[in-house]
This record gives sequence, C-alpha cells and structure tokens, in this order.
Amino acid sequence: MNKETEICIVGGGPSGLFLGLLLAKNGIRVTVLESQTSFNRKFRGEVLQPRFVRLMKELNLEQRLEKYEHIKLFNAEIWNNKKYITQIDYEKEMPEGPYAIKIKQSVLLTFLYDLAKDYSNFELIFNAKVTSTIKSANRTVGVNALVDGQMTAIHASLVVGADGQCPRLGRQAIFLLSIKKKILI
Repeated sequence: MNKETEICIVGGGPSGLFLGLLLAKNGIRVTVLESQTSFNRKFRGEVLQPRFVRLMKELNLEQRLEKYEHIKLFNAEIWNNKKYITQIDYEKEMPEGPYAIKIKQSVLLTFLYDLAKDYSNFELIFNAKVTSTIKSANRTVGVNALVDGQMTAIHASLVVGADGQCPRLGRQAIFLLSIKKKILI
C-alpha cells in the first residue's frame, strides 16, 4: 500500500502529537505514525512544567485541558541524596504559568489526539512500525512501515523523527524542523 502526506512524523508521543496538532491547525497535511496499538501503556514522565501551562494559555487550550483528569501542583520541593535543598513556589516564581500539572501521559496523549483529530488533514496511524526510510536522489522522501502487518510506503515532503529515542530513524536520517512561533499560534 502507498500513502501520501506533506509531513510524516514518526512517534505518537507528546512531541509527535503536539507537532502534528500544530501543523494540522495551520493547514498542513500530516500523518503521525505510532508503533504501539494504543495510548494505554506505561510511560516515563507525567509532570508538565509551568512553561507547558503558559503554552496552553497562549494557544487558548488551557480550558480544554482542564476537562481531562489531572492534578495541579503549585509548588515543588527539591531533594538531593535525601537532603532537602529548597522549595519552588510556582505561583510566586512563575505567575504566567502558576502551577505544574501531574497528568497521566496516556491522558495527555488522548487530549492532544482529541484536538488534532478535529482537523481533516491530520491522521494518526497506530501499530505502524517504521522499518526504513525511502530515499530519492540522496534525500529522504518518506518511510516504509509495517502497519497492522501490511507493508506501507508513506511518501512525504518531510519526515520528522519524534519517537523520543529516535531508534527507527536516528541512524538513517536526522531532520530538524524549524517553524516560527507566529505561524503556529
């Protein structure tokens, strides 16, 4: 099977889904490939720092995030080798983002996906294991992926590795995507 998209993002974690959402919001056709079959699995980090809260406010998404299960953390303690170092009061130190958010990563991913799927130019494909990049004239123009057991060629103008550790693309291709903030908001 063959698919066409403008941008193919390998990795449906927070970075990949958030980038996919912002691109789709700006009219770009984007396909996100996630190797897992769902968001229901164990994750590493589950606390979003105040800068994330500020970003949600800037994008007018804070109220939509409030509808998903989370806990607001208004301060944090820092310890080193069981010795108390200091405390951070987010409300005092960072009034533009006055708290951190403890949220299950599966809930965060569901939130981002719920926003992104409203755009017809956004597609998330679960159970898509990238096997190789597609090259043309020394340029990466897509990826080959095993999708639900079927080999699929996904052709794109740009391929972004956003799978956290980048093992699928890391040795074959590295891309940096630079998009100005004013375009995304």
